[in-house]
Amino acid sequence: MCICAHECSSAATIPIGLRRRHSMGRLKKLEVAHRPLTSTEVYNQVKGIETFIGKPTSEVDRPTGLWNKQSIFWKLPYWKDLKVKNCLDVMHIEKNVCEAILATLMNIPGKTKDVKASRLYLEKQGLRPELWAQKRDGRKKKIVEERVDDETHKSKNKVEDSEKNYLPPACYTISRAEKRIFCESLYGIKVPTGYSSNMKRFVTLNGELKLSSMKSHDCHVMIQVFLLIAIRGILPKHVRHTIKELCSFFHTICSKVQESSTLDSLQARVVETLCKFEMYSPPAFFDIMVHLIVHIVREIKLCGLVFLRWCYPFERFMGTLKDKVSNNKMDLHVGITS
Repeated sequence: MCICAHECSSAATIPIGLRRRHSMGRLKKLEVAHRPLTSTEVYNQVKGIETFIGKPTSEVDRPTGLWNKQSIFWKLPYWKDLKVKNCLDVMHIEKNVCEAILATLMNIPGKTKDVKASRLYLEKQGLRPELWAQKRDGRKKKIVEERVDDETHKSKNKVEDSEKNYLPPACYTISRAEKRIFCESLYGIKVPTGYSSNMKRFVTLNGELKLSSMKSHDCHVMIQVFLLIAIRGILPKHVRHTIKELCSFFHTICSKVQESSTLDSLQARVVETLCKFEMYSPPAFFDIMVHLIVHIVREIKLCGLVFLRWCYPFERFMGTLKDKVSNNKMDLHVGITS
């Protein structure tokens, strides 16, 4: 779980009432956006930092501050003059954000962001008390597990006490009937040949309703086209419109024509959209991939359009090379990089 820093990544014109502190009973005002550090300023901060190999043995050896080591790339003579040290991979950002949204809406076990830890974090921060985990009435249930010790060859009983908690439904929670409507909408989609994969391959209608085995391009088409069709009528209006704004952002940055005069307004809108996600989504939703959305527009200004820099051509070429490899057990990515 990462700290949501996108609320200070926009100009001061963002409405103040986007984030409400329920614990304080007042609104939290937003500050002016921080200026990105220049390469010289970053180098002055990392210069002279000692790099320790392995885990620190004591707190004295643990580095303090924002940086914990100096990268070897700073030895390159031109590294200080680069405004962008590494390009963001929009392909994988789009894929991970799409999977996080789908897993949270469908409540897929092991992938959903709406877990008990998120509800406990809200309770610890004093936010959104209607979503706090509630303890069910009844005695604790003992789980007894018998195992055999490898050394003594004697059976040992492992007893754990667990107490189930009830997670109240949130605005993004959908019922099983709505899940079936969502999956049936995706299952019935038909597209022209070569447009995308067949959605029937990823939808499970029998038994557990879920989506699985989606590749990067499948998530690309899902978040830009199919998701907007499937969520109609099954989510509250404010949640549905927030997801629509994020899908519209990805559709805009992936276009082949981009007006430079609209980039500033695009940046302000995506920051406002992420603030709305913070109001409605669980805290665990905001991992590093969601945070990187804030920096995409700035990188477009410096490096150009997204479709000229993403990894789809390289992934296609990897598939071409993989067909020519006779050894199926060989990892093609490792062979090329080595």
